[in-house]
Amino acid sequence: MSKNKRAVRSRLILGVACVASLALWPRDLPASIEDQRARLPPPPDPNACADEVSGVWRAHVYYSRLRDWYRYELRIARTGDALTGTILLRGWTGRPEESEPPPCRPGLRDAEWSEPATGAVTRDARGTTVRFNATSWRLERTHCGRPGGEYALDNFTGLLDGDKQEFTSINAYTFPNGDHFEDPTLFRRVQCTPREGSSPRVTTVVVQGDQSVPPPLPEGRRRRLFSCAR
Repeated sequence: MSKNKRAVRSRLILGVACVASLALWPRDLPASIEDQRARLPPPPDPNACADEVSGVWRAHVYYSRLRDWYRYELRIARTGDALTGTILLRGWTGRPEESEPPPCRPGLRDAEWSEPATGAVTRDARGTTVRFNATSWRLERTHCGRPGGEYALDNFTGLLDGDKQEFTSINAYTFPNGDHFEDPTLFRRVQCTPREGSSPRVTTVVVQGDQSVPPPLPEGRRRRLFSCAR
């Protein structure tokens, strides 16, 4: 993978590489919601939470089209129906069975990003909808390789299931060339703002790996971790 993915490269070499990857790594591997649900820690007691949305939400999903794994964490604060906060994520190139970051190897990209985000809670006949959209991005940490290329901000919208403390969102993102994609991404709340007099369970996830932090990159758009992903 070249350092500048926008540079002109040998189309023949890239074409052969992409055809080979498609033969071994088909695109029609849907991100099963049940599979996503099974990867998530349990939610806190909803009766111990001050409201239905504020807190920490997690998702762990494989986007087969991109051939990337992502672990998302939404840190949401609520004022009325307005939402503010941050999207934290770790993404790595990997096979469908590599749900945890593998050891570094040639061609592997593994890094962490942060995205300030805003959103809202709305209600209609279908129920309560949560919308949480990134406004910019920043590369926070590199574990393997050096991510680069085109970026598009994460935009999550989905119906809330208050009993399960989940919302099945669609992550809608558009690349600079105009390609638009939508991927189902299930979020579950794992920590909430406690109701007065209660102490909801907190789930702790320890992230191991290279702790070095590279210099921040300019604000921009979403990464393509894999050179011929669309």
